[in-house]
Amino acid sequence: MATATGDYALDFRVMADANPYAPTGFTAITGSGQILGSYLRSTTAGAAYELRYDGVVSNSDITRVTFEVGFPNAAAPNGTVFLELTTADGANGFKWVLGSASSYLYVVTAGTGAELGRPSTGGFLSGTTFSLEYQKSTGRVELFRSGVSLFSNTNTAHDTKTLTFAYGLQPASGSTIEGIASVASTGMPTATGADYTQRKGSTLTATHTLGTITTATLNAVNVFDHVSSQAAGTVSFTGAVTDEIATSGEYNLVLGDGTGTETYTVQVNVVGLASYNINKDGADQASLADVEFIVMTGAAGSRVIAEQITGVTTDVSGNTGAIEITDVSMNADDVVTILQQSATVGGGLPHSATLVAL
Repeated sequence: MATATGDYALDFRVMADANPYAPTGFTAITGSGQILGSYLRSTTAGAAYELRYDGVVSNSDITRVTFEVGFPNAAAPNGTVFLELTTADGANGFKWVLGSASSYLYVVTAGTGAELGRPSTGGFLSGTTFSLEYQKSTGRVELFRSGVSLFSNTNTAHDTKTLTFAYGLQPASGSTIEGIASVASTGMPTATGADYTQRKGSTLTATHTLGTITTATLNAVNVFDHVSSQAAGTVSFTGAVTDEIATSGEYNLVLGDGTGTETYTVQVNVVGLASYNINKDGADQASLADVEFIVMTGAAGSRVIAEQITGVTTDVSGNTGAIEITDVSMNADDVVTILQQSATVGGGLPHSATLVAL
């Protein structure tokens, strides 16, 4: 598994399910989408969902867009994914349409595409990344599969254009199983300020164009008391998204210097267990207030305690509700071993559990 990386990146696997969903800073060109089961998918079976980025402010020499496959070839062999590097209206640039075994690269001029090549993708597997890159100074158009060059062509038709990126997917007929696990771009900073991917409880450093920051709110909650340091054009927060954020999502970070304000979007990721049932000898353990969870990683015989959580409660059905994992080394889709114990009902057997985005 290789998450897409770049100047701008979104990892949908660490985001909670949301329908409908469109990332901040993007315009939906076609259809509508959702985050479902850790992937960005179309909301309508068989219907395309395509997004264009709104945040270009520079005319970089090298621009690249990358996506990570979020569906297995065997389950959805007819789905396709789009990658584009084009002008903001989509009329000029380059478009790559990828299928599970083959693909088509086009140069688009005044809305009309001319084929440049048909490189084989080698089959889709979840975790595979594909990249489309253009270098204006040389006219190089290059395609990559998991970081390895797949195809290269030279075309200078758009070497003076300011390019943005778009991506999307066309599910197979009657299907919504196909998805995108992560997406990223390089060479295209955002026009409205940085879009951060922030794990709850970690340190956040925001870049701004204000003077000395004197006010800061996150999700309308004051977080200025979490400022740990400032330098010219940057401000850092330690643990700024602790108590005020409970679920994964996009939140507004509003910075002020006493004269003006700037608002940024922060994608906060909260990871843990959605719920857990406490059962002993076949009976649900209801209304407990003293459960301790011991979270372990590694194989049997060499497990390491990663986190201990006390004061967990259960409802009348023996369910705990969401349990957050604060150790930032653990992420959604990680498999851990859970041992729960209570002074009221004694210890429990260890069980395997998969972490999710809350």
